[in-house]
Amino acid sequence: MITGWFDEMGQPNVDCRLIIPRLGTRATIRFLVDTGSNITLLHPFDIRQAGIDLGDLMAETGTTGIGGTTDVFSERAALYFTDADGIIEYSYRLDIHIARPDAYNDDFPSLLGMDVLGCWYTECDPTNGMLQFTVRRIL
Repeated sequence: MITGWFDEMGQPNVDCRLIIPRLGTRATIRFLVDTGSNITLLHPFDIRQAGIDLGDLMAETGTTGIGGTTDVFSERAALYFTDADGIIEYSYRLDIHIARPDAYNDDFPSLLGMDVLGCWYTECDPTNGMLQFTVRRIL
């Protein structure tokens, strides 16, 4: 089981290790758990923390969400989530999206979307501070 937590604003979060082989990227990312997003999306704060050079990105497209349309890059990545036992690791290999920084998204959290969340059974009980994910499948 993977455990998450609620931040000071009561938002659900989970950590993972991100590896983007083509870019040589290895970083720990805090994701906002977003069941309203179909995709996993890195926003500028985490792009900087991960040391991703925007000049190295290719395959620019767009995506639309509740905040409007934004330009994104698609990259093949691996996300590693550690089980609550601290031993077992679950890996997800998928295309993630990297938002082009703009005047509006600099402070946005990175989003863990249904492309990964759809692989898990989620138990979310903010009243008792419980957020946990039972892995049903990996990608």
